[in-house]
Amino acid sequence: MIEEHEIRKLGLVSFSEDLDIVSVFTRLAKLSGFSVELLEAKELSSLSDVDALVVIGTDRDLLDVLQMLGEGVKPILGISPPEYVSFLMPVSFNEIDRCLSALAKKQYKIVKYTRIKGKVDRKEIVYALNEIAIFSSKSATLIEYELLVDGEHVWRDRSDGVIVATPVGSTAYAFSAGGPVIMENTPVLEIVPVNSLDPLKKPLVVKNTSKIVIRDISSRYPCEVIADGCKRIRVKKRIEITKAKTPVPVIKITAASITKESLEKKYALIKEIQEIPPSAKYVLKVLEAEGPLSVKEIAEKTLLSPRTVRYSLTLLVKRGLVKKLVNLRDTRQTYYEAVTSPWKNEVKSIREKLEHFKLNSR
Repeated sequence: MIEEHEIRKLGLVSFSEDLDIVSVFTRLAKLSGFSVELLEAKELSSLSDVDALVVIGTDRDLLDVLQMLGEGVKPILGISPPEYVSFLMPVSFNEIDRCLSALAKKQYKIVKYTRIKGKVDRKEIVYALNEIAIFSSKSATLIEYELLVDGEHVWRDRSDGVIVATPVGSTAYAFSAGGPVIMENTPVLEIVPVNSLDPLKKPLVVKNTSKIVIRDISSRYPCEVIADGCKRIRVKKRIEITKAKTPVPVIKITAASITKESLEKKYALIKEIQEIPPSAKYVLKVLEAEGPLSVKEIAEKTLLSPRTVRYSLTLLVKRGLVKKLVNLRDTRQTYYEAVTSPWKNEVKSIREKLEHFKLNSR
């Protein structure tokens, strides 16, 4: 769904540690005729004073923001770091001049994307733009559950987990688990069993007005509901998943399809890492989800041997997908972090841009 929207006041949330990022954006926005209000995460529940929300950060940062907003979503413009492979942030920071100019000239559309709402054990609420997944809290552990759609029993299954995804999320985790690609704003949701023991259990596509219930959830270890990879909640028995009342309104400067863009970027990323061994891909995935970890911590979370972990990290560091960190308090301690936010590589050019605008505005 596409609609028009008058935008004059921008709320800005920045996840960059470099203050020049905020300075450059604020100055450019004001030169383009917008007022800017800097917001902290704790203030996101109250957005009545702004016409749109600008999020400077990564896909993960945007998903965190959407989780905080709940139903109170404003039109969102996502701005990603230069050279960052983003699937949800349509504008790179080095394109902000063109972006703000287009906003001022009203050369944009607001596209509303379906998201889903999960009610865990009839109590706690989570939201997701991509997917809601149910897994055991311990990796590589089977779970058992019953699936109902609109009150009708569909199956009982034993698998590594199960994913309920939106059309936008169909190119994310669900895609990696074998789910089909669904064109954006198609009025459906998909249910993807992950590594089911029953080969007949295949991804299921249902109307987005359906009430999906996953109940009688059990495993050798406690199970978790994971919303968009950023919010985890312990689940004891069941979760109800429905279409959320409010979609996510995304400001689109170009007419390109988010599904097409996501697929192009995902295929490029797949091609880049296709020669990496499965163990290294697993280590990368864990680092993306958990943040900086030591070799020992990675081995504990992945159940891989320390030797395999070290070999995987060597490959990932060489390809620039992971960086090595040294504990300043104890230089013998090293950690590894997935490279997902290359802001610092562009600090010099950003500062030069800031100086340029300081000179021109005198």
